Amino acid sequence: MTAKELLRMNAPKLREEALKIPNIVGVTGMKKEDLVKLLAEQHGIALEAKTPSAERADIKQHIAAMKLRRDAAIERKAYDELHQIRRGIRTLKRRLRAFAKAAKTPLDTPPQTDAAAQEASAE
Repeated sequence: MTAKELLRMNAPKLREEALKIPNIVGVTGMKKEDLVKLLAEQHGIALEAKTPSAERADIKQHIAAMKLRRDAAIERKAYDELHQIRRGIRTLKRRLRAFAKAAKTPLDTPPQTDAAAQEASAE
C-alpha cells in the first residue's frame, strides 16, 4: 500500500483497514485524516506534508481555474453559478491572506502589551 492509495481511499474503506490492526481503539469515530495518519504509521508509509509555499501555489492555481469558470458563467448568464464561484474565489483569497499573515508573525514570541513594551523600553 502506498501513500497515494491511502489518500484515494474513502473513509469506510480506511476504517475496514484500520479495524484489521490489533489493539487500536476508536476507529469508527475517527475522521479520514486521522485514519490516514494511523494507517501510514502502522504500515511505515511516509506522508509528504505540503510546504506553505506549495500550498499557496496550489491555491493560486485553483483561483485561476475558478476565474475561467467565472468568465464562462458570465457569458452564459448563469447568475446562480456565478455567485457560488465568486464566493469560492473570495474564500480562497482569504486563505492566501491568512498564510501571509501567519508567515509575518513569529510563532515563538507572544505579542507584547503596552505595559510590557513600556517596561522593556524603560530598562
